[in-house]
Amino acid sequence: MQEKNTFTKIILSGSSSVDLTIKAVKYLVGRIFIFTLYPLSFPEYIRFKNIDLYRSIINKENNNLTVSEELNSLIMPYFNDFLLYGGYSRIALCENNEEKLTVLKNIYNTYLLRDVKDLINIVDDYKLKLLIKTFSLQIGNIISYNKLSSITGLSFDTLKNTSISWKKLSYSKE
Repeated sequence: MQEKNTFTKIILSGSSSVDLTIKAVKYLVGRIFIFTLYPLSFPEYIRFKNIDLYRSIINKENNNLTVSEELNSLIMPYFNDFLLYGGYSRIALCENNEEKLTVLKNIYNTYLLRDVKDLINIVDDYKLKLLIKTFSLQIGNIISYNKLSSITGLSFDTLKNTSISWKKLSYSKE
């Protein structure tokens, strides 16, 4: 790699950049800038969708005024949309629900079914989908490896190793 008298920017973005940065960061010490792009907060989401509504809300907050019923009725559709589709900035830019669903499917397919699959070493897509679905339905509940095994068809050992991989993935993002 020749750096003298050249100006080159390499931008790694998306979920696979996690895996790439882990492997490549040791070679880029002093020449790399890593940042995490978080999902939008609800106020940021409203700002993306309707700047005038955002300004109205900010003016009310700055003047310590309560939000009127009329203003609240304008906010609620955005709030419901935010709860349903989340705070991905790309979702905020979508014009309709069909486009939002397409974006979410793409995120699911690229991040969970490709990148996470590679990181946790589960080969069978169907079993991975069952595992993801089971986890999403068990949020906040304790679930045993035996129950996961009976639902997904994955062995106890595979699930145990997957659990270790999930922990490594979550620690690498902190």
